Amino acid sequence: MALILTLRIINLENETLFKDSKTYETEQEKRRLKRRNGKPRLFTSEDFHYDEATQTCLCPAGNGMWRSGVNVKSHNQEYTRFCGYLKDCKVCPLQQQCMRKPPIKTGRQVQFKNDESRKKLSYIEKMKVKIDSPMGRRQLFIEGMASD
Repeated sequence: MALILTLRIINLENETLFKDSKTYETEQEKRRLKRRNGKPRLFTSEDFHYDEATQTCLCPAGNGMWRSGVNVKSHNQEYTRFCGYLKDCKVCPLQQQCMRKPPIKTGRQVQFKNDESRKKLSYIEKMKVKIDSPMGRRQLFIEGMASD
């Protein structure tokens, strides 16, 4: 009984090591290509260049995209959505990697999750800003001295 249990543990360890190996990754990619009939992996939102400060987006080919929505709600999350220009997507050399079908009405659409934690300051962050200001330091110093 102990021998069988030991062999099962060893097999589990070998399986986890195989999953971490390069061979496993290449085999997985071969299976994915076979399922997709040899088509390459499509671009994800990570492949697009999104600048949150200027609210602009560039596709992997370097073409600009227009912002089609801000604070778009989907699956209890808020997103900023961009859409590629149809004239750019129709003649793009990366179209096979970017879109499942050739564009007819609109170009490629991509959305990025809005990070609410950066937009809304917590109470602690607001207090840090107040305390670090010259007026806040003065109040802290004078009120601290008066209470003693």
